[in-house]
Amino acid sequence: MENIIKEPSDGWTQYERAIMRESIVSIYKIIDDPLDKFILCVTFEGGYTQDEAGRMLGISQVAVQKRLKKTLTYVRGMKCKLS
Repeated sequence: MENIIKEPSDGWTQYERAIMRESIVSIYKIIDDPLDKFILCVTFEGGYTQDEAGRMLGISQVAVQKRLKKTLTYVRGMKCKLS
């Protein structure tokens, strides 16, 4: 009997997953605020809406949106410096 390991149905290879995981970890390392890390994680990785993230944290959707925008701007700026 042959043991065949198939890739997940979403089309990502193990290599692509490893690269993405490494990229995500490096992004989380440059974000200082745990709240910002949580918002980034639940909205992008967890698939929650900004409203749902806000309800989890007891803050408004607008507050989540502002924090997310600030964090993404910071990360994009750091990306240029890290390259």
